[in-house]
Amino acid sequence: MAGEGLQSLSGKRVLVTGGTTGIGRAVVQHLREVNARVLTFSREAEHVEAARAAMPDVIVLQADVAKAEDVERVYRELDAQLGGLDALVNNAGISGQSVSDPNLPEPEWHEVIHTNLVGMMHMAQEAVPRLQSSGGGAIVNVGSMSAKAREEGMDVYVATKSGLRGWSDSFGKSVAKHSINVTLLEPGLVLTELTKKGEPEDSERRQQVQIIEADDIARVVLFLLSQPSRVCIPEIQVRPRMQLI
Repeated sequence: MAGEGLQSLSGKRVLVTGGTTGIGRAVVQHLREVNARVLTFSREAEHVEAARAAMPDVIVLQADVAKAEDVERVYRELDAQLGGLDALVNNAGISGQSVSDPNLPEPEWHEVIHTNLVGMMHMAQEAVPRLQSSGGGAIVNVGSMSAKAREEGMDVYVATKSGLRGWSDSFGKSVAKHSINVTLLEPGLVLTELTKKGEPEDSERRQQVQIIEADDIARVVLFLLSQPSRVCIPEIQVRPRMQLI
């Protein structure tokens, strides 16, 4: 029977990073539909205000995953308002270009690394003792098929997603003994606010590739979080029906 053996997410305490736009927002919306208790955050004040207005049942904070003090503040709020953690969806990320670009200042690509890799690691580090206290749980690290495709001109972004792939695998082995299941989720090209920028609707790529919707990835996240504790899915890739690599 469909859905048999899956865990209910009703009442589960879930922390979603970058949950006000794109994939993160879709994940939050799907979690709301199954009555999970959700805390999310964004570094953009306007996104925070819009999310609070649209989702009054969700705790929405303004914070930057790249800043250690913000990560620690988010977890203090989580402890105070939700009283613990059952799952972390490590989703926040930003795009990055190439160090070969003379117009790309060093602080900018450092920011990409701190957001896409260091921030995820810090979020996971803080999650572990809380998940242990809950008897175990799940961490979903949202990566990218760019770790495999390694597109030209995106080496900073590719470096973070490749690093995430290696770290997620090793980290998952380290925390499995605590009944914490870690999954690396690598989507292909997803239609979000970020990917819409600078790409015309009638582009050749749009005509050839069935682009994934954020909702498609959100459904995969809920599938992963619903698995029984005895099941671990270390890695999952979600590609468009026709992938240009």
